[in-house]
Amino acid sequence: MGLFNSSSRPTDPEPLRVLVIAPDASRRAWVDRALKQDSCRTDVVNSAAEALSLLVQAERRAGKAPGGVGPRPGQPRFDAAVIDADDCTPATLKLVGELGARQIASVLLCGSVSFDQALAAMRAGASDIVGTDVKPKELIRRLRAAARSSTFAHPGELDRHEPRTAGSSGLGKATPSGALTNTDPLASFRAAIANELDVETLLRQALEFVLAKVGPTNAAIFLPGSSGDYQLGAYVNYSAPKDTAEVMLDHLANVCAPRLDRTVGVIELCDAKAVEHTLGDGLEWLSGQRVLAFACRNEGETLAVFMIFRDALSPFPAGTSGVLTGLRDAFGQQLARVIRIHHRHLPRDKWGALGDGLDAADDDNMAA
Repeated sequence: MGLFNSSSRPTDPEPLRVLVIAPDASRRAWVDRALKQDSCRTDVVNSAAEALSLLVQAERRAGKAPGGVGPRPGQPRFDAAVIDADDCTPATLKLVGELGARQIASVLLCGSVSFDQALAAMRAGASDIVGTDVKPKELIRRLRAAARSSTFAHPGELDRHEPRTAGSSGLGKATPSGALTNTDPLASFRAAIANELDVETLLRQALEFVLAKVGPTNAAIFLPGSSGDYQLGAYVNYSAPKDTAEVMLDHLANVCAPRLDRTVGVIELCDAKAVEHTLGDGLEWLSGQRVLAFACRNEGETLAVFMIFRDALSPFPAGTSGVLTGLRDAFGQQLARVIRIHHRHLPRDKWGALGDGLDAADDDNMAA
């Protein structure tokens, strides 16, 4: 999985000092070798308890209260930590929180993590979550991005990352969608949605998949109405102020979605000029943002427009367009199936559209 991804600079002048926590000896050795390809200086331990003991002892030697922050003469100053774990256990989450309190960015290496577990890790303060099949260069890139980050997640502030759907009075418990593994993520996604016939849940699962694959991002799924307009079906608000998120996303539904519904493939808009050329002017909301978007179609009809965007200084991971292409096809096929099943008793010209009826629910249910 990829959560809290960011861009890496072409060169980083200083080698990172990294704390590696991995219970399995072979995994410890692999992570250590991978990081040393980038000249990282590593301290390797085999448990969360040992890592915390190392940090507390160093603080005591430096005359600091345990958990104190700031430079500590005479002790290792870790830029980041890599935690190799099977899943997000309470001990792992506690360690993430302890590292965050010390201003040490943490990257979790997990083979298979559900969306609920990923949210728990983000709430605890994890900077990123990656799969155990990650390549050394990608691990280093993600680690450097985490180390550069000057903000840490705090409990109570991460509800903005959770997918929300129009027509829902609250987010509620995340729908189990199976662990989105990195071995074949699209196969996992297809399996997760294969029997899903609820539109709201399907929208949510699509957003979960995007968060898992590209990291923190603003995301929106726009659904067409019978009159040709678009309504906001589901969204993730990552960076917009809560009190303006609804206005922004409704504006994007009105302005951007109609311009995107006939696009072919996944389009990427990297700067203000590209945004204005493709989507028109008056989109201050997207100033300084990098945008990826695509339309889901079936038999020539647009069923949804999908749009993700975040700060242009944090490009999406390499291969994101390919992942979104796979998502577009799988999501579009299942969405078409849901529509067919829901309207099987009606003539085709009486089906209406997915976006019909969302307006009435928006005012009360879109607070993020």
